[in-house]
Order: sequence, then C-alpha cells, then structure tokens
Amino acid sequence: AAACRKELCGQFKKLAKLSRLKLVGLVPSVVGLERILEHMQNGERDKDFAVVDLGTKALRVHFFRKGIYDITRTMEPGCEEIEQIRLGDKNKMQELGIEVEEEKIKLDELDMDAEDAFWTTQSEEAIDRHLQDRYQSIAVQVMRVLNFYSFNNADNTIDTLYYCGGGARYQALISELAETVEIPVKSI
Repeated sequence: AAACRKELCGQFKKLAKLSRLKLVGLVPSVVGLERILEHMQNGERDKDFAVVDLGTKALRVHFFRKGIYDITRTMEPGCEEIEQIRLGDKNKMQELGIEVEEEKIKLDELDMDAEDAFWTTQSEEAIDRHLQDRYQSIAVQVMRVLNFYSFNNADNTIDTLYYCGGGARYQALISELAETVEIPVKSI
C-alpha cells in the first residue's frame, strides 16, 4: 500500500495533461523500479536486486528481495557537488579552495569572434583530483551499504548493481563504482 497527498496527485494529473499523456497510475518510484527489473529479467521473481539511484541531492540504494521491494538506504549528499564542479560554479570552486583564475583566449582557429574561458592547467588538475576523490567516496559508500546488506542477508542473490539517476551520465563515476563494488554494474 502507498499513500500521498491529494494535491500531489492533482499536480501529477495536471502535468500529464499538459504533456498530453494519459496518466494510468501513480506508484512510488521503487515500485516503478520493481516493474522495470521484472521486465529486464523476463518475469523471473526469485532474484534479488540492488539499484543505486545517483541523484542530485542524495544517493539511494534500493534493495529488492525475490523481485519485491525490501528496503532503501539513503546517503547524502548526492551528485550535486559533481554537477557544480563540472559546470564551473565559481562559488563551489572557491569553497573547495580551487583557484578560479581564468585565462581568456580568442578562438581564431574556429573563426569565432567570441572569447572563451578555460581553467588554468593547475586548476584543471585540482578539479580532476577533487572529482576523482568524490567519485571514490561515492563508490565506497555504495560498497559499504552493499556489504552491510549482504552481511544482514547472507542468503541474498545480488550479482549485479543496477544504476540510474542524474549521476549516471558521469562515466568516470560509473567506472569507479564498478571497480569498487567488484560486481557487474549496469544501467537500468
């Protein structure tokens, strides 16, 4: 069973109508993931799954026992810092102690009149180091959650970690995750 406020249901109905979509039901996100996993496994219900949602505000690891939702572990912060750094948010750079000196170059080779800014080599190296540290931190957090779940549920059959969410677009994060958790990592 699941419940939500009538106002929230009304907002979703309005959004669907504006999008010219026919709303056939509202379910919690984990039930949606459950249905996706069921279709991916051709209806096989005796399998356990773990799905990491690499969200902006939080990371969520959802566990499914025999194909049915079991529990979610939420960890904050999510991928927001990665997004801010990759977008070149100067306030975030200063907060992290990364110099925000920029050099301007004229893009003559591209026949463009506009000037384009890029980080100094030293700043780029600091950004790369910080991003790598953040990727590694996320991967270790997820690994610890998987290990804790496996310790408490020794009979689980989780053999693949599925991922989704905004952080899924960062291939370096996915690679670090795959190296750290030591099981196959696949996009949902």
